[in-house]
Amino acid sequence: MSVSTSSSRTDGVKVGYRPTCLYDGVDGGSIPASVDINLTGSGDAWLNLSITDARSVLASLPVVLAEHAAANGDPEMAAALVMMARLLRSLNNAAAVDVKAAA
Repeated sequence: MSVSTSSSRTDGVKVGYRPTCLYDGVDGGSIPASVDINLTGSGDAWLNLSITDARSVLASLPVVLAEHAAANGDPEMAAALVMMARLLRSLNNAAAVDVKAAA
């Protein structure tokens, strides 16, 4: 069973999940799951990220947005985003430890 999701925003960003795709090649391989990002506007631009890279971007965005919130005089939002960044970092670290333990 294959599940795909996407999220469209009117601000010109569409994000979608591309599940692992099995194919019947000579070696019977697969294409790993990934995340598609479509930046729309005057010209479309596509970005395809591995799941690992998408998690890295996800962990980095709250930090960048916290800097923006602080620069715009919104300390409550900045603090909330910093907490989110710490949570994402701890989850990524825990996932890395789980992967190493399974190897």
